[in-house]
Amino acid sequence: MPAARAGYAALRGLIPEAVDGLGALGRASHHPDLDAGLLELVDIRASQMNGCAYCLQLHANRAQRHGVAAGKLTQVAVWRESGLFSDRERTALELAEALTRLDPAHGLAEPLYAAARQEFGEAALAALVAKILVINAWNRLMVAYRIAPPEAEA
Repeated sequence: MPAARAGYAALRGLIPEAVDGLGALGRASHHPDLDAGLLELVDIRASQMNGCAYCLQLHANRAQRHGVAAGKLTQVAVWRESGLFSDRERTALELAEALTRLDPAHGLAEPLYAAARQEFGEAALAALVAKILVINAWNRLMVAYRIAPPEAEA
């Protein structure tokens, strides 16, 4: 593993407005119709796809605190094959994957957008899309600076 370039605190010292802005956008993306555990699953999946060890561990810790079972956490990467995820979680995870790796020719496929809109409604979907945007930004920042992950919680 390459050496870390900076710790989180050092990074925050370099670009405090950007770090604060990402934090504010993350808080603004919360919606009462979006369960905290579901949002953590979305963050975990995007972080897996982007290879961000820091965000992956941070959101796994948070998911556990929000009551997401350890068995479910171990299967996020294979959610399509797993029977542990609800239809709502599956829609959110599929949306997270599609927005993390945008199709260069078509962007977000209309059938997925329609299914997500049906499942979440306009306002919650907008919040979920913002949440996916935020985790992808955090992933890129943490990967660029090789921020070491926090300790796993028991």
